Amino acid sequence: FAKSPQKGDDLRALDGSGIYSHVYNLLKAQFPEATTKWCGLVGCTRFDTVTKKITGQLALGGGSQALCGSGSMQWWPASLKEVPKVFANTAAIDPGKTFEDSAFRRTVWANVSTGLGAIVHEMGHTFGLPHSQDRFSVMSRGFDYFSRSFTVVEAPASGKTAPVPFTDEEHTRWDPFFAARLNYSPWFQPDGNQGSTFDMS
Repeated sequence: FAKSPQKGDDLRALDGSGIYSHVYNLLKAQFPEATTKWCGLVGCTRFDTVTKKITGQLALGGGSQALCGSGSMQWWPASLKEVPKVFANTAAIDPGKTFEDSAFRRTVWANVSTGLGAIVHEMGHTFGLPHSQDRFSVMSRGFDYFSRSFTVVEAPASGKTAPVPFTDEEHTRWDPFFAARLNYSPWFQPDGNQGSTFDMS
């Protein structure tokens, strides 16, 4: 847990890059970049019901840090036990009343799927992975389908009543080449192992 000396209103006045840089400087003073990666959520995210705008919301990653806003966190599972229930929650979300970021699916489960998937996506950037052309890749908008890794059918989206079946190839995944890069990455080697000389550039 890192507390910013800046007030929430000051942080919300910044764009995503400004918040990212601010948090980066806070964490750099506490953790060594050479041996750590940082995955953070900012607690200053707010949705204005009058202007219908979200502030303090971002999803950026690279170098040592992956940082996301907490706009959909109110619906996240509080434990692993709650994961199936949350990914089956078809309650509609009104984008005029609260933050909505679900690739237009506008349900609780879809907002959680996109929110958690985005974190994995941004962490991928910290390990040197670029964007992908594979529509189901974590490193493309495939992170929207994060929930499919925990379910056998996808819950209905907004305006639909039937669950959506999907194949083994239609859920969030790592591209084979990206998976190989992570496998050889020094960050994923056992402690004490110098890792591979695999070029991650």
